[in-house]
Amino acid sequence: PKKTAISGVAGGLAGSTVGVLLHPIDTIKTMMQVGKHANKGFFECGIQAVRQNGVLGGLYAGCGASAFGSFFSSALYFGTYETMKTYWNAVLPCHMAGLTASLAAVTGNAVSSLIFVPKEVLKQRCQVGQAAAGQSALSLVKTIVREEGVGAMYSGYFATLLRNAPGAMLKFGSCRWGRQP
Repeated sequence: PKKTAISGVAGGLAGSTVGVLLHPIDTIKTMMQVGKHANKGFFECGIQAVRQNGVLGGLYAGCGASAFGSFFSSALYFGTYETMKTYWNAVLPCHMAGLTASLAAVTGNAVSSLIFVPKEVLKQRCQVGQAAAGQSALSLVKTIVREEGVGAMYSGYFATLLRNAPGAMLKFGSCRWGRQP
């Protein structure tokens, strides 16, 4: 329990810190992918975003909600990972340590994506200007749910798992196998 809590808080702090630091890059990538900036280069797109909306509105749109969501989804990921790793280590033979890490990582991904995916939906909609001027993230969530239903906040959940779970299995599993004597 103590190790799980420490892993959760450390993972949450790491997740939100990385999210804030890389948010401008993610914003530009998202803007380029939605089409209105598709024919522009990376720097040109970023400069145009700053000219139109300033640094905060152009490159950091949705950052607060993203950092908040990243803290909790990352905390949940690493807390679940540690809990499940302990569980799998207790029920599987010790020579299966790589598998225990892989199974724990998949479980962490599935659970944390319950927060991660809605956070991504909200962040991306802010990044592409779907939030009205001065509209809070919470207000945008209410608008999305009212107009599109709760399912809209989980759009792409299974695609996210299909992308993230195999990578997590390979990273954590191979790391664990590589450390075995």
